[in-house]
Amino acid sequence: MSGIINSVGSKSGVIGQTDIVTPHFEAYGDATHTIDGTNDLAKTKLPNEKFDSHGWYNNATDSWYFQPLEAGIYLIGTQATGYAEDGVDNLKKLTCQIMKNADTVESQGFFDGRSNDFYNITVSTQSLVSFNGSSDYVWSRVAAWTAVGDCILINPGTTFWGFKVHNL
Repeated sequence: MSGIINSVGSKSGVIGQTDIVTPHFEAYGDATHTIDGTNDLAKTKLPNEKFDSHGWYNNATDSWYFQPLEAGIYLIGTQATGYAEDGVDNLKKLTCQIMKNADTVESQGFFDGRSNDFYNITVSTQSLVSFNGSSDYVWSRVAAWTAVGDCILINPGTTFWGFKVHNL
């Protein structure tokens, strides 16, 4: 029998904060992160780790990617929560993407409110991603479009996470 969770210890099948040996990670942003409001895609700044079971998430400045050294299929997700910098309902669009390697879009979460203006928006996306266990990596990027000013990503609310679900 192959499974996702190799051990749950004495937790009687309840997944807790310990005893999970399947590769997994979760990263999140700083308190705030300002992004350009002109709809230009940029790497999501995610320097903080909540979990990194195998040390495969690189949280170094300007890196912020996950590169598992164990081949398999992983469920990867990202979420962005942003609000209009000027404090008025000027946020029109927010996009988050899961990128594989240099420039392949694996998945995209998108909210387009151009006919209305919003103060804040949350978008998310998830995807099953195949990794070769050596050179494949994923990262998150985000874009916002505002009527005036920039968009500020907030924490909690801006995250990047993943875990292995199947061997190749």
